[in-house]
Amino acid sequence: ELDPGHAVANLELGYERYGLGEYSGAAEAFERAAKADGRYGMLENLVDALRTGRNVESAYEAVQAYRRGILAQSRGEYAAAADWLRRAVAADPRLADAHTSLVFVLIVQRRLEEAGRALDGYFTIADPPVPGAFGLKAVLHIARGELDAAQRCVEQARTLDEAYGRQFGPVFDALLRDRDYEKTVAAMDALKAGGVDLYPLMHDYVRELLH
Repeated sequence: ELDPGHAVANLELGYERYGLGEYSGAAEAFERAAKADGRYGMLENLVDALRTGRNVESAYEAVQAYRRGILAQSRGEYAAAADWLRRAVAADPRLADAHTSLVFVLIVQRRLEEAGRALDGYFTIADPPVPGAFGLKAVLHIARGELDAAQRCVEQARTLDEAYGRQFGPVFDALLRDRDYEKTVAAMDALKAGGVDLYPLMHDYVRELLH
């Protein structure tokens, strides 16, 4: 019997059921995958679509494009990642992870104006926005040297989600409050050890500001 807590197995089962047209079973499997592993939270809209029968194909297309985008991003193929993530956003504008991942990639590419437009587009439809969107907005302000505005964005993220503040607060506090390069890098290293690598996103900006 399938372990209900095994995220990858449930993900694959969801794809199998989807391929067979068994939407109810696919929704249940995808929901178990998302509950077992927060990285599969992007399945939420697809689960909803499968249960309501509305926009199923576009929701599925968005998830597939998103996953391809994240894979390309993990390989450092940022142009391809941006293309896939744009497709995900177009297929399902409600898919917050696609929006924030696209902004992440655009900031890494130093396409700051485009990243700002993409983030503004997300904020116009998000109700409520995810805290990570305010974190990315803070990084955009940091890249422009707008540190007070960056701090306000960090506080908005903390207000939305205390857990986000506990996870990312040490990086932003070391950078924006303490203006301490070594502390900032140490906090980034701690995040990286836990699987969250902010180096491609913001290390260049941290170095420019504090060195």
